[in-house]
Amino acid sequence: MEKKIPLKNYIILIVIFIVFALLVFYMRDWYNTTREYFNAHSPVLEVSTQMNQEELSNYAQENPDFILYVTLGYTDNIKTFERDFSKYITTHNLNVVYIDATQIDINAFNENLKNNFVSNKNLASKVTVPNEVMIYDFSDGQIKHIINNINNENMEYIDKLFNRYEMIDND
Repeated sequence: MEKKIPLKNYIILIVIFIVFALLVFYMRDWYNTTREYFNAHSPVLEVSTQMNQEELSNYAQENPDFILYVTLGYTDNIKTFERDFSKYITTHNLNVVYIDATQIDINAFNENLKNNFVSNKNLASKVTVPNEVMIYDFSDGQIKHIINNINNENMEYIDKLFNRYEMIDND
């Protein structure tokens, strides 16, 4: 004798399958949205001032001593560095200005820096180098030091550089 499976069991199975498929798609969308949010927002933004390239000249006149942090992307390497660097900024109470260079013409930005903020030819040559993360030390409204590819360094090395260049106050 053949056992007959009730239609109700098939309907329950189809409902479970549909609910499971919808749940998987929802979780995928939630994951992508969360990842996109964290990739588009830098941890450094939480402890710095964000501005665009047009505001930089006015800011440099009003606040002659600051650190300009410029980033050209959001890779996992940069994200890891930025988490550590944001803690460093908070610990040393640094005045950091953040510019996201992914939304601007980097060549025009570099020319603006060279023409308005650099008086040393050696520093001018460093401005033209496109890197993922650059830090410019402004003192008296002029760039005094440039650190390129800082995201490839560890925080101990960065601390040594910042101390050597007197970018942090050791009161």
